[in-house]
Amino acid sequence: MTEQDIARLMDEYRTNVKALFENKSAEFASNSSGRHASILIEEMILHAQHTFDAFAGRMNPEVWNERVMTALADAIARGVHVQLVVENECAPISNGTMPQTVRPFVRRLPQQAIDGIKQVITHCASGDGESMRIEMDPAQKSAVFAANNPETASKVASVVSGLFNIGVPYDHAA
Repeated sequence: MTEQDIARLMDEYRTNVKALFENKSAEFASNSSGRHASILIEEMILHAQHTFDAFAGRMNPEVWNERVMTALADAIARGVHVQLVVENECAPISNGTMPQTVRPFVRRLPQQAIDGIKQVITHCASGDGESMRIEMDPAQKSAVFAANNPETASKVASVVSGLFNIGVPYDHAA
């Protein structure tokens, strides 16, 4: 499969995800790659009007790429309340792709919390307490997503908010 073929498939995937948002669909969709995850997260951010919350491990740069970082900065600028929780490392800060305006919204979990948390929660995100993405296998980036699932999305937002509250401001020098 050529890079052009992959780009075409990703464009089709993005079109389908946008349609799920436009139709306020409760239908579950899946993603099975970092590129899919990146599209889902970017669209969640673009459609968020009030909140965007995510527990993102180390913020894998394949997923949390420059397009996603730009969407986050734009969301913050338009007043979306953002909470991002990471483990020890935050790749977009380390590699310089995270805009300065996003950095204050990142919290790092204390080491003693990481081991216990990873036993019960995986990477997840919520937009406006309506859209949600939950990874089933973080190594493979496989996840389920719904554009309109307030019951699950509000629970994800609550979990991320709790993690954000026990996190410490991300300081790359730490």
